[in-house]
Amino acid sequence: MNTDLAITPKRLGLVEIDSFCPRCYWYLLKQKFHPPFDHFGGAIFKSMEQAQMAVVGDLIEKNNGLSEEFAPFCDLVGRVQFPRNWRKFKHRLDSGVLLYGEPDDIFQVSDGSIAVIDFKTARPKDGKDPLLGCYRIQILGYSFIAEFGLKLGEVSRGGLLYWGAEHEKVVADPDKYYRSRSLWMPFVPKPLAFDIDYKQLDAPLKEAVRLWEADAPPEGARKCKDCKRLDALFAE
Repeated sequence: MNTDLAITPKRLGLVEIDSFCPRCYWYLLKQKFHPPFDHFGGAIFKSMEQAQMAVVGDLIEKNNGLSEEFAPFCDLVGRVQFPRNWRKFKHRLDSGVLLYGEPDDIFQVSDGSIAVIDFKTARPKDGKDPLLGCYRIQILGYSFIAEFGLKLGEVSRGGLLYWGAEHEKVVADPDKYYRSRSLWMPFVPKPLAFDIDYKQLDAPLKEAVRLWEADAPPEGARKCKDCKRLDALFAE
């Protein structure tokens, strides 16, 4: 069945989180992921992402690779040029689903393949990040677009580059980190690689299409707090 669903890899990845609720996701799909009362201010995260990208790019340019703290991404040797615009970074699947978005960065690997990397201003939580499933699908989706949509090259690896703020050091010795009228917060990189297995996209794509094509919302997850709030709102 052909569908007219258009979705970003990150939003597709929400299907994979432990707290996934099909009813809430149905509403988000119908609202094109612009729910009411959504006032999240993420400008600081965009600024941090730009700073992190600049640091990584500078290190690669100076050293033709990255140092050991960036393993297993030490063999990245340069940036891949790609359209940094969600209107151009897209690919329509055989099912009709349009995948689109804008990855943080794509790098050339020393063996000639490419790597898709997303920057996260957060701590990796020892691999127990509740959004890890979402991030994996996000990387796979961007990789699929890069490899098969834009023909940028074979994606041999993908992953996250967490940058964790070591605020405890600042709290313990604030005078040390306030210099020249500026707060200097140390951020430590923690990479996490994903295997590139595009079959992992099949299940979330199937579920997203099923809900997109549904005329009415399905039953919600039993413990979904948002569903309980929604029921209370509709009961008024």
